[in-house]
Amino acid sequence: MSTSGARQRVPSDGPGSGMNAAPAEPSPGPPAVDRPIAELIAHERVNELYRMAPGALVAGLVYCPFFVWAMTVKEPFAAAWVWLAVRTGLGLLRLGDVALHLRAQPGPDHSSAWRRRGLAMLAVDAAGWAAIAPLFLNHRQGLEQALVLATLIAVAAIGAMTLFANVRAVWIFAIGLLAPCLVMLLMRNDVAGFIGTLGGAIYLFVVLFEARRSERRWSELQRLRFEYARMAHESRRQQLLAEHA
Repeated sequence: MSTSGARQRVPSDGPGSGMNAAPAEPSPGPPAVDRPIAELIAHERVNELYRMAPGALVAGLVYCPFFVWAMTVKEPFAAAWVWLAVRTGLGLLRLGDVALHLRAQPGPDHSSAWRRRGLAMLAVDAAGWAAIAPLFLNHRQGLEQALVLATLIAVAAIGAMTLFANVRAVWIFAIGLLAPCLVMLLMRNDVAGFIGTLGGAIYLFVVLFEARRSERRWSELQRLRFEYARMAHESRRQQLLAEHA
């Protein structure tokens, strides 16, 4: 019987093959493994600031024309349309900034610059919304005033929900948004104004207090996430070293 069919091919002794092949070295893993966890959490906090923004921004752009229509349906008010144009421009500007960040995917080394940029955009955005208090509260009555207050409360709540990972962002947005309204209510110098100011101040305090708690919980989850990833990477590295020892 011929043994040619039973012969096994002997691997060549070329580079990278057979007995001469060098054992594979464990991969070093992602660069983030070597960074302090506090730095990784700060970087992820900036990413969250931009990642959560598009939905709220689009919702605001859709809502603004309906709000202005409700403010002008009974009586023309040219300043309302000017506000709509400015507010739409600010919303589109911030949306463009968010798109730039999501496209660039910056690393931890650039987090500080993007954080400052994002917070500045957020402050301008809050000022645009806050302008409805001096524009409309003294020029409208009844349900229209209630609509202004409801809009401010709703925008502040949406901001707190989307900025939960960054308490500084919540403080900038919520205070910048509600402070002008609270000042105007206080300056009414009547019972309704005092009660409205007290209610608004309590609401603002709760928003800021819960924002701090939310950031702490989020930071703890991120710390556990990065610690687990670091332990998993180290375990894998040790396994590869043992296999090729």
